[in-house]
Amino acid sequence: MVGNIDYSKKGVLKRQLTNNEILELSKLIAIVKNKRFFDSRLRMIDEVSAVDSFFVTNRLLESSGASYFTTLYDYWMYGDRFERGAGLVFSGSILGGYGHTRSDNIRENNNDNSGSKSTIPFAGALFTMEYEKPVNLYWQQSASLSLRGQYERTSSNDPYIENDPHLKLNQYSTQFSGSYNWGYYPNSRTNLNWGIREFLYWRDIDYMNTKQTSNNNYWNTSTELYFKTYYYFSPQIRLSADVRGGLEYIKYKHWDTGQLGWNGSFQLTFTYSLF
Repeated sequence: MVGNIDYSKKGVLKRQLTNNEILELSKLIAIVKNKRFFDSRLRMIDEVSAVDSFFVTNRLLESSGASYFTTLYDYWMYGDRFERGAGLVFSGSILGGYGHTRSDNIRENNNDNSGSKSTIPFAGALFTMEYEKPVNLYWQQSASLSLRGQYERTSSNDPYIENDPHLKLNQYSTQFSGSYNWGYYPNSRTNLNWGIREFLYWRDIDYMNTKQTSNNNYWNTSTELYFKTYYYFSPQIRLSADVRGGLEYIKYKHWDTGQLGWNGSFQLTFTYSLF
């Protein structure tokens, strides 16, 4: 509801909205946004009419001319590009799938028409928790937790692998992640977000028809700090940035010691429009 400020600057509103009015308007927007329509034009008419009725009923309008409606339309269409939620959400999913690949090798010199194929069915489960808390009109707190477990069974047939052309293995993996974020939203075009993420991953591979021991069984953890922004200075000047870095530790099952290292990345985009 940062549009409240723009309305006041343009002399559209008689007064500032109270905190209760902002809450009621937010509830109204959530209701009309979740209505079902088969015609997008009728949806727009209903949505804008509902918000307009709120301003009229609460005697907030000083002027209802073109400036009011064009600003309302602008915020309704583009004011939710940076999503903000409120409350606690738990969710769970059952995962499953099947993959199959096949390749045929045709060699004219030695009439070798052999090929390879593999199948990978998998199943798992995912549980997530998301918490969103708007501190005020401009500030937002959010946190999330997720836990994922997955099982894969791989069967492959490759005649070019002399030691083990028929390979079967089971792979078990578990992934846990958590994050905490602060967001600042001064208007509908600008936002700044920074926070911390923690990631823990474990994988174990079990070969079924061979004495081979997997060297890919490992667990790793990483902690990452990040900063993201899209800053709208003016219609002519804009800046977007994504900067992150952290510490990662990997421990393989058959290694005596683990690997500790730093990783990071950054992306900066500055836009200056000449015309």
